[in-house]
Amino acid sequence: LVNTFNSLVDVAEHHISWLPADKLMVNRLDSISKIGNYHGPVLQTHGDRDRVVPYEFALELFGAANSPKQFVMVPGGGHNDPLSEEFHEALDELLTSLPSNSGQSVYSESAFEELSSNDALKGFSRKSAVSGDRP
Repeated sequence: LVNTFNSLVDVAEHHISWLPADKLMVNRLDSISKIGNYHGPVLQTHGDRDRVVPYEFALELFGAANSPKQFVMVPGGGHNDPLSEEFHEALDELLTSLPSNSGQSVYSESAFEELSSNDALKGFSRKSAVSGDRP
């Protein structure tokens, strides 16, 4: 989960406090009421200087998630900043830990290399993903 919120209504009310968003919004995207139904690993990241989705909303959502879970805080990070190296490392660890039907990891260097050899992804690398550079 990247820079996400507890509910869209809360985000709307944060930005436009005079508007009765709770009464007007049809699309509520109420993640906080749904995340407890998910029983798999959760990896969440959020910048503590996000001006779009307040950091506190991310912490509220994370608090409602079941374990195992990990939160990667990005000091000084804003809503549209590139993903941190720490997040990419945590994501690598998470993906490596997931078993496939055969009992082996679903993620490996060879799988990444195979994906990277795709013509549409020429020039893509983990380094470019971390830095936000485009191929």
